[in-house]
Amino acid sequence: MEQSVQAAHELTVVTDGQPFLTHLSRIWEVNDKGDRLQQLTTETGIWKPLPDLQVELTIEAQEMIRTWVGEVKVTSLVDAKITRAHTIMNRVDLPISEAHGVVAQDIRTYGLDTMGRLGWVHEVETAESPLRSQASFLLMKAGQS
Repeated sequence: MEQSVQAAHELTVVTDGQPFLTHLSRIWEVNDKGDRLQQLTTETGIWKPLPDLQVELTIEAQEMIRTWVGEVKVTSLVDAKITRAHTIMNRVDLPISEAHGVVAQDIRTYGLDTMGRLGWVHEVETAESPLRSQASFLLMKAGQS
């Protein structure tokens, strides 16, 4: 049985005006006080728009490149500003043999709530284990509480 770990997550998504977003994600194990104990993972990648409100996320982590694709659904607009949206992204380069076996499903769900927080869940299914959450976070913009 896998253990649960308290973690802190920093996600930076930026653009320099080109037709894609740059993605940098870092996750640390933290203690009960929120102090960072050790860095668990770093991901770098890009978000690219595709036709028909699709988006592609390609990430490099632990010397592996993975790609997910999903449809962006905007569910709330206020004064021409997106206030609620989500995408459910499926990994497109399956099946892949990884440390935990052959991956049958690999899903990332990202959602923006009405308070401006970004939630995300990463779920994986292998031949050895059913679809289950590997990580989930609710993120706020820096400086918000």
